[in-house]
Amino acid sequence: MVRTIIADRHALRDASLAGLADRVARGASGLRVQGVSGSARALLAAVLFRRLGKSLVVVTPTEGEARGLHRDMAFFLGEDAALLYPEGETVATDILTAQGESERDRIHVLDRLLDGAPVSVVASLPALLRKIIPRDVLRAGRITLSMGDTADRDDLARRLLAGGYERATLVAEAGEFSLRGHILDVFPPGAPHPVRLEFVGDEIESLRTFDPASQRSIGEVVSCTLVPAREAILTEERIGRAIRNVRRRAQTLELPRPVRESLSDAIADGRTAQLPARLLPLFYENLPGTEDPAAAEGLGTLFDYLPAEALFVLDNPAALRQAEEEFANELDGLIRRPSGRGGSFWNGSRRTCPARRDGRRVKPGHICWSAG
Repeated sequence: MVRTIIADRHALRDASLAGLADRVARGASGLRVQGVSGSARALLAAVLFRRLGKSLVVVTPTEGEARGLHRDMAFFLGEDAALLYPEGETVATDILTAQGESERDRIHVLDRLLDGAPVSVVASLPALLRKIIPRDVLRAGRITLSMGDTADRDDLARRLLAGGYERATLVAEAGEFSLRGHILDVFPPGAPHPVRLEFVGDEIESLRTFDPASQRSIGEVVSCTLVPAREAILTEERIGRAIRNVRRRAQTLELPRPVRESLSDAIADGRTAQLPARLLPLFYENLPGTEDPAAAEGLGTLFDYLPAEALFVLDNPAALRQAEEEFANELDGLIRRPSGRGGSFWNGSRRTCPARRDGRRVKPGHICWSAG
């Protein structure tokens, strides 16, 4: 019932709410709304999203607050319209510790933004500030397949491995694929079910979703898009750059030789599924002190994926300012600590800011809310 009410543009008659939406629609920015707390925040964001019909990003001070607000917004809007952009790890006890689920969830959000349809996104400030896979790289890494298409199965398997998928006997979780004879099973990040492609020669004869628990077919689909499972999409050039970056930075960070060799071997063998997202700069940027014959692609930001008309809703500006300072301090500590188990391949320039890849500052429309 609540979702039906929000979907109806004429059902909510509150004059102040309608006035706020109208002012934002006319281009007003920097508006401040007081007295908004609890689930009322999600209701307000959901109403603005439905009324304005454009992408909306709610920024919270912490990851816990982002997850709670996302749950409320998903209740009002539905899981498909309300997306969580998770933070992932900053510090891990082991440099080779990965958090693949968070990374796949982020890629799902970025993929939805690439599609261009309006979506609502909830992100903590640390998640928003992180540098990420370049937009053009992610777009080029997507594979769209339809019934009747021709494709080499072995080539598809290589592309999936390069995109961070793990090969499995039976596909059970997102980010896995299996190739058995003329059948290719793939579970793309963000997809509700894995998809099974049946080939006759090199032609795709059938596309079906299936239940990973029973392995039984659910229904036929006309096409599917396979998005990368990791942000480090491998090419020979990126592998070479990453290994050179490791060798150079390992000396500065005093990495133990076994850790350095394990990291280099994982990169050389294409086992990116084992690597944490915080090592992303290795593949896309030439780190200071590293001479690289190839020009670096550079990392992007979430702002690169957002349309120019996106609306930002800032949850508790005072707490956001404190969260920004804490994030900066945490990142500075990570950058400066020369520890083999907790060190970083980042440097001071890796701290992000709201700018696009062309260097222009982003000044999106925004409103602020607070409880008091």
